[in-house]
Amino acid sequence: MKPNIADMLLFVAVMEQGSFTAAAAHLGCTKSAVSQGISRMEEMLQTRLLHRTTRRLTLTDTGARFHDHCRAIARLYEQAVTEAAAGDGKARGQLVLTAPTALGSGLLAPVLDRYLQENPDVRLDLRISDERLDLIAEQVDLAIRVGEPTEQSARIVKLGDMHDQYCASETYVNRKGGSPGSYRELAQWDHVASRWQGNNPAVLAPDGSRFPAQVRIRCDHLQDVLDFVRRGFGVGRLPDFAVRDDLATGRLRPLLVEGPVVRQGIYALHHYERHPPAKLRRMIALLREELDFPAGA
Repeated sequence: MKPNIADMLLFVAVMEQGSFTAAAAHLGCTKSAVSQGISRMEEMLQTRLLHRTTRRLTLTDTGARFHDHCRAIARLYEQAVTEAAAGDGKARGQLVLTAPTALGSGLLAPVLDRYLQENPDVRLDLRISDERLDLIAEQVDLAIRVGEPTEQSARIVKLGDMHDQYCASETYVNRKGGSPGSYRELAQWDHVASRWQGNNPAVLAPDGSRFPAQVRIRCDHLQDVLDFVRRGFGVGRLPDFAVRDDLATGRLRPLLVEGPVVRQGIYALHHYERHPPAKLRRMIALLREELDFPAGA
């Protein structure tokens, strides 16, 4: 026999609440029922899931792996119940979304504003981090990645491409006597770099040439780079979606525009098999629209 879903959900509740007593109170059952459910699963699996002491519960190595999968099942169970009860395909519930800091304000901010207005029954749990979170272990519904994803088991959807280009304020360009004549010259200007450009940022030419950049300011986040560039501190290598409005209004000037310096794909990852929930489908659609990527591509 295999453990039933009820016992697996009970197992999740025990770890979330921290004790059999607290889990029983949370679930509205007896402490003995909780204990019996855990023991029943351990017997069926022929392994110990928990170390029990009078003060605390800790997971065994096997228990920790099993718990990760049980949490994913619990999330899908709640999603299934919510959507079946609604019956109208409306987006609702909580959407856990993770994305790197480079995409936080430039790409996500306008998308999230529209998404929340169009889907008032969805609550967002937003995790902006350069750490690649484990979707199952962290119960993430949707992960946004820059560059080809490495996760083998996830469902991958391309959202579009990110094109980097060099930009500076009109004030800074005038201070330097006009636009640079070459990428080598551009490398000698003051640069505002972000940490995702690495320890030794270089000016990249479309033909693949690299020239060490004169970095004057280094920032953790893309938004900080953009703010310093706007204020005339130097040149920034910035993605097109982050500077679209600044270029249109003349707040920033593009430099050496023969072509995009770097082109990287932006992808969405999730673990829903055949029928992703409406809350997730609508987020993906809005992200593709923001990146001007055709829905059928």
